[in-house]
Amino acid sequence: MQKTNQMIFVIVLLVILATSCMVEASAIERAKRDSLIQRLVKRQGDFCTPCAGTQCYFCCIAGYADCVNNGASDCADCANRFGGCSGC
Repeated sequence: MQKTNQMIFVIVLLVILATSCMVEASAIERAKRDSLIQRLVKRQGDFCTPCAGTQCYFCCIAGYADCVNNGASDCADCANRFGGCSGC
């Protein structure tokens, strides 16, 4: 009986340890993702800076991937290629 209780206790401890490791790994992944998002937003902001303070700035941020993938050199160039961004 005592051996059975000890085995159950060990199994419970192992489950708790495994769960805490998974939670920590999840937190590390979340931190990496947040850091990547922050770098991407900064890059978008730098690219769109020529239109800062205009409606086009937000249009540029939203369309950043399309602009870069299509070879736009800055926000104004993006607006010229895609239209719909006034104020550049």
